[in-house]
Amino acid sequence: MKKILIALMAVAVTLSSCSSVFGLSGASTGAMVGGTLGSILGNSTGRYGSTIGGLVGTMAGAAVGNAIQKKTTEQQINRALGNSYAQQSAATPSISSVSLNTSSVRLENFHFVDANNDQVINRNEECKVMFDVVNGGSTTVRNVTPVLELAEKAKGILLGGATTIESIPVGGKVTYSVPVIAKNVKNGEAIFQAYATEANGAVTETIEFSLQTRK
Repeated sequence: MKKILIALMAVAVTLSSCSSVFGLSGASTGAMVGGTLGSILGNSTGRYGSTIGGLVGTMAGAAVGNAIQKKTTEQQINRALGNSYAQQSAATPSISSVSLNTSSVRLENFHFVDANNDQVINRNEECKVMFDVVNGGSTTVRNVTPVLELAEKAKGILLGGATTIESIPVGGKVTYSVPVIAKNVKNGEAIFQAYATEANGAVTETIEFSLQTRK
């Protein structure tokens, strides 16, 4: 019996690779080979040796065939999952491939205008910040909204609201003005930042500057 099992395992493993060609499963191939081999070897043991050998060989062959088929199926599943994961990973863009939505508009030529022309924001003084909004792109830009705001909180300073510019042609510019009203300011400085946004979400470079304040 030991000889049967050893010979069976060797032959079943060899022929299992051919089972897909004939449409047989691992169990069928193992049973077929085991039954045949068992019958042949059983003849040498006596009258009923062929029958018993064939039965034992069939059962053992089926078990070996099932084990081989299970291993082959697992390998096929693992290869399929591996290929699927590789395709999914390749389709996933990395963050470095995403470009920012930058604007072709730029802000330049800043001026501060105050009542007494001392270039300082004085208490109870009405001033304004002026700058040019320039279209440096190759197409007309529309619905551009310049924004002037305080980069840091400054007590006693109020800023006018933003106004949208309907359109700026290629190479054109619009001079934009923002009212700055000083109330009870203290001696020090106010830090401002200016930028512009477009209707499509594009944003210009932020310009930061400071102005002295005096009570």
